[in-house]
Amino acid sequence: MTLSRSRRLLHKLCLFAVVTGAAVVVSACSPGSTDTDGGATNDNGTIVLVHDQQAGDGGVIDSQIEGVEQIAEDEEWSSQAVYVADSANYESSLRNVADSGPTVIVTSFYRITDAFNSVAEEYPDIKFIHLYADPVEPAIPNLLTVSYDSYKLMYASGVLAGTFTETGKVGIVLGDTQPLLAAEYNAFAAGATSVDPSIEVTYGVVGNFDDATKAQEVAEQLYSSGVDVIQADAGGADAGTIAASQATPGRFIIGYGLGPLTSAPDQTLAVSGLEFSASVLETVPMVLEDGFAGGHLSTGIGDVLSLTFPDSAPVDDVADRWEAAKSATEAVITEINDGTVDVPFVTSIN
Repeated sequence: MTLSRSRRLLHKLCLFAVVTGAAVVVSACSPGSTDTDGGATNDNGTIVLVHDQQAGDGGVIDSQIEGVEQIAEDEEWSSQAVYVADSANYESSLRNVADSGPTVIVTSFYRITDAFNSVAEEYPDIKFIHLYADPVEPAIPNLLTVSYDSYKLMYASGVLAGTFTETGKVGIVLGDTQPLLAAEYNAFAAGATSVDPSIEVTYGVVGNFDDATKAQEVAEQLYSSGVDVIQADAGGADAGTIAASQATPGRFIIGYGLGPLTSAPDQTLAVSGLEFSASVLETVPMVLEDGFAGGHLSTGIGDVLSLTFPDSAPVDDVADRWEAAKSATEAVITEINDGTVDVPFVTSIN
């Protein structure tokens, strides 16, 4: 199976939606036909993304859709993206997707884990990929789980924030406090205080990954307390953190996903995040290999997990500070990757 990674997503969407309970199905028209139920079909193969955060976030979900559609384009498969808004419908929606007989089903994040594993066991002829997930023991033969050392990247973001801050106060807005996000907060705090132990690190919690209004309120509270740099880490709700950063000069963010580089260039020091599209392109060939028997893939800082800087400082009057912070951050990423810096992995917030 050869994948062409040079072509960018064409976003050839059919632009129709089928409401089935609490799930909204949006089908991407990669080469293939459309069946009477509104799903794209193709004799060559079908790949389906099932996601529990809304698309249109300019970040993690859109990146996953991009990867799924790119696979479909390259392989002349059909593709679908299925949004399941209500956790009570995870298992039934997944089973409905599996009943349609796709080649590969992809999902992400922890909330859907139990339902995804259960359905994977029931449909051994379908390959399942769970991005941002813990290993399953014992392995399910048709399931690949993928984890990312995102907490290590958050340590680097903490170094960036700690080096750049003028107030000595930095913060992070979390979607929730599940173990991996707690680990990201703790690593961010460790990175910031490695620059200067007196730096104050605070956090706020949105409670979900969709409520931009709540995220804006949380970010506003942090900024009002004297924080001048916030790491966004709340998925689709990050739009609220971006909005809060734009309300007053002197507020800066480290975004998650590439969106803030365009939407908030005067506030964005860098963007951290996962290139989920690249991860989809990497993992689909793995599960289709002869002899695949399930397992886990762990990914460190590199092509898929990275920290991206804009071409220049967000505003001219912070250029020297930004350049110094950028250099310090790039140096610590090298040290993390070569093992010189050991980033703590602490999965609870005290």
